Amino acid sequence: MLTNSAYTNVTTGQGVLINKQGDSAFFISGQGSRSTVTDSDMTFTGGLIHIVDNLLIPPTQIDKTAQAFQAKSFLGSLYAANLMPDIAYAKNVTIFAPSNDAFKSVGGTLQDLNATKLARIMSYHVIPNQVLDSKTLTNGTQYATLAGDPSGLRKAQLTIRQSGNNKYANSAQIVQPDILLANGVMHIISNVLNPDAEYVSPNPKIAAQPPVFAVSTAPGAFTSALPCTTDCPVTTTSGGDASTTGTATTSTRSVSHSTSRGNGPRCTARVAGAAMGMLGLGAGMAFL
Repeated sequence: MLTNSAYTNVTTGQGVLINKQGDSAFFISGQGSRSTVTDSDMTFTGGLIHIVDNLLIPPTQIDKTAQAFQAKSFLGSLYAANLMPDIAYAKNVTIFAPSNDAFKSVGGTLQDLNATKLARIMSYHVIPNQVLDSKTLTNGTQYATLAGDPSGLRKAQLTIRQSGNNKYANSAQIVQPDILLANGVMHIISNVLNPDAEYVSPNPKIAAQPPVFAVSTAPGAFTSALPCTTDCPVTTTSGGDASTTGTATTSTRSVSHSTSRGNGPRCTARVAGAAMGMLGLGAGMAFL
């Protein structure tokens, strides 16, 4: 029933994942929080009640979620490609986020690209207008992504493949599925996807699939593009009034990052408690 736009950007209401293991049932909510069913099937006039041992947490935006699930390089690449905060505010998305290790192996290659070329690659990791959990991702299914193909006449396609219990986005294995976002769902994958390598298939006989970009190791790729949150450099002016030319100096102090949809990322000395941002910003963060 959570449809309030201050907390979610999923049109049909924010989802909760339910897993069953033997006789046990678990509810998975924001940032992977698990709630175990301790008592079930308690009837009342309107239906059933299930007792759980933990609060369900509304999912947060991709910036908080990606960092919690060790996908900081992917998040940094979105900023480097000027795709943030638009990706965070898009409705009903499915995102395939390469792990930090995936970016480490090809980061040197990708960091040499300009923002336009990088944006096309990162857009290929996003399926718009569909919230697709892992059970929905069936073998052979193709999905249009945000990226254009080289001709510019259609959207680049991403293909789901399955071998045994393993599922792949093109040739990248889905290593951690079904992470809820404020605007959809995210799956962690083992390699960075390439919109110009749509038809590369995985080899299920090997444990690790080869990258689809030239290998060029770069630990912490794109993390320098992440907005500053602590110990940020702040430019101050010393001496004089408004009519006096002062000397600009740079100091370092602890500040918090604020994202404005209109003006892009900026650093502010403190977050205004009254600000009610979209999708988990502002007062919504009280859940965390």
